[in-house]
Amino acid sequence: MFATLRKAILSKSSGLTRKDNVDFNGMSSTLFEIADGSIQKVKMRIWADPQNGQIYQYRLSAYVPFAFDAETTVSFADSPTGVRLGAQRHTDLKFLIPFKKAQGSVVETLSNWVPSMN
Repeated sequence: MFATLRKAILSKSSGLTRKDNVDFNGMSSTLFEIADGSIQKVKMRIWADPQNGQIYQYRLSAYVPFAFDAETTVSFADSPTGVRLGAQRHTDLKFLIPFKKAQGSVVETLSNWVPSMN
């Protein structure tokens, strides 16, 4: 499913759309969207600063009938060193397995980023 989305984004005929001047929490942003699938659906939305391309937030949603429906949102913020990193992740997950339905939501604060030694 995700390999299909990656292929769709990279193809010259991708359905990637761009919308300028989209309000994002009171700031002007550019919204990029791509969706793939008819039965199994995957959608990605990215809000970015139109001047420098830094990401404000991205949202990935996936739906597979009789399996799950999920959405993950990652919000970004500048770190003390000025690097933009993920600051919060919110995931909603609903299992759609017949007779075994369950759902949950997780909100995580992302902090204490450590530089890679590679």
